[in-house]
Amino acid sequence: MGCRQAALLPAPTAFCCAGRRRCRFCGRPRAAEDLSEQEAAALLHKAILGKDPAGAERTVAALLKRREGRAAAAAGVFDDLRRTPLHAAVSAHRLGMCRALLAANADPNMENGNGLNALDLARRRKLDTSGDWRSSDPVQDLLRQVMAGEN
Repeated sequence: MGCRQAALLPAPTAFCCAGRRRCRFCGRPRAAEDLSEQEAAALLHKAILGKDPAGAERTVAALLKRREGRAAAAAGVFDDLRRTPLHAAVSAHRLGMCRALLAANADPNMENGNGLNALDLARRRKLDTSGDWRSSDPVQDLLRQVMAGEN
């Protein structure tokens, strides 16, 4: 996360120094800061629940390239509402982020604070928001495929 000015920028540009020797905003040498698993999880949650889906997807992809981001996704670090990043992506119906988190070894069987795994949450969300409960839901289909492959 490099420069101090990055903190003032929207989430998709918060990684202004990533992959560069110098920050493109302030020109300072890139800081080699390590994130804790908790900090990476907090950033994942914020990005997943952000209002800009395309920017959020880029931010999640950038976080999952980091060791800390992959560890936070795989460990299923909870937010204040006892959701893992995968639960947050499912509840926000962000298919691309669900794919990225599952590729980073997020556990679809982990239960949230209400005792629901990711597939249960997707089923509930669909019943709450869909008028046609018989139509296919891509998030549910993805989770079913991943969970079937684990057994």
